[in-house]
Amino acid sequence: MSSMLRATRTVTPAPDAGRVAAIRNTLTLDDVQSVAGFGVQARRDVLACLEQAIEAGETELNDCVELLARLRGRMAGLDPAALASPGGLAGLFSTRGGRLERFRDRFVEAVRALASTSAEIRPLLARVETRGQTLDAVHDRLRAVIQEIDACLEAGRARRAEAGDGEAATVLDQRLADLGALRGAALAQLPVLRMAQNADGFGAEAARAAIRAAVVWRDEWGEALGMERRRRIRPDLVWLNQARQDADEALARAEVALSTARARRAGAGDRLRQAAEAARREPQPASPPATESVQATS
Repeated sequence: MSSMLRATRTVTPAPDAGRVAAIRNTLTLDDVQSVAGFGVQARRDVLACLEQAIEAGETELNDCVELLARLRGRMAGLDPAALASPGGLAGLFSTRGGRLERFRDRFVEAVRALASTSAEIRPLLARVETRGQTLDAVHDRLRAVIQEIDACLEAGRARRAEAGDGEAATVLDQRLADLGALRGAALAQLPVLRMAQNADGFGAEAARAAIRAAVVWRDEWGEALGMERRRRIRPDLVWLNQARQDADEALARAEVALSTARARRAGAGDRLRQAAEAARREPQPASPPATESVQATS
């Protein structure tokens, strides 16, 4: 899921005429209780969509940040200055070959850490991709629910035009207002779902870029240190420093990108949770018109 998804346009297709007619036929103004339950299922469907999106989670990006920070620290600990001859008496007991072998051993440990990090990140990114597919399905399902709400609104308005000013009409007015508000809230979550998907995709691509940069560093340092046959060489310290700096800068950019993606993903999650909390609050039925009691006077 490396490509970014466009936010959904707020225009939705017109409801199916047959579905509108079917809903209209089930709405009987003679039964106030039936009118009070009009459109309640749509609210439950919206809530189910939002809860599914929330349950998809977002912890993988946090784990990727921690893993890459650990790897970056391990790479930064390999200072090519350790290959230079120390001054003073220490230089008498330090040979170039010995320094090179010790540095190579530390490099091997860093390479193993890179392999371990890559192995740990791989399933995390797979879960991010699976979550993207889940969010895509939720997005489509929520659009279908919005179309169902549109059908309910059209059918309810048609019935309302046939009603007078009784209790059923008052209740239907409230249900139509509730459905209209629910539609707007549901519609507002479509771009939020895309925002969550895009944040996941952006973060996953940043993690992949970091691993690629670390692999380039591994290969370049392996060649510069003569790791293939562990032959005696004199490594270019300036070049080793530059290669390490390039890799460190690439990982730093990846960490920033991941942190940005994580913040965006958390923001989308907060908005989805707020919308779900609002959808859980079932609207209260309208109270019947109050009647004044007339007290007889003596």
